[in-house]
Amino acid sequence: MRNLPTAINLSTAGNHALAHLRRPGPVLAAALIFLLCLACGASQRATTLQTAELVVNTAGAGIMLYDKQHQEDLARAGTPDQAAAALAAYRAKRATLNRALTAAVDAIIVAIKLNDQPSLDGLAAAVAEVIKDYQALKGTAP
Repeated sequence: MRNLPTAINLSTAGNHALAHLRRPGPVLAAALIFLLCLACGASQRATTLQTAELVVNTAGAGIMLYDKQHQEDLARAGTPDQAAAALAAYRAKRATLNRALTAAVDAIIVAIKLNDQPSLDGLAAAVAEVIKDYQALKGTAP
């Protein structure tokens, strides 16, 4: 993912902090903070942008940590045909999340450059899509 001027770069946070991303809790907590920031008004624009980036980075880092082991677990489960079907389904969900993450990063860039309400609305929709796709991938969708 691209680093933006307002970045909270999780790669510098250390492995200990990233180890907690294997669970969905950090992404959901960051998502809640993001939604609260949207309600704060225009004076909180920078905080909203930074929090949106935190949600996107946290989801991306969480999936990077989760992905390899999960695919190995799926490959070992059931018959070869069942494993292949499970891997294909997982990889389709992963591709959907990858597209959502890319769209959210692009929405952050647009919101930084345009500095208007429609760009924040687009950012909110993009982050909501990341959260939805992350939950679907990790099996935590309501």
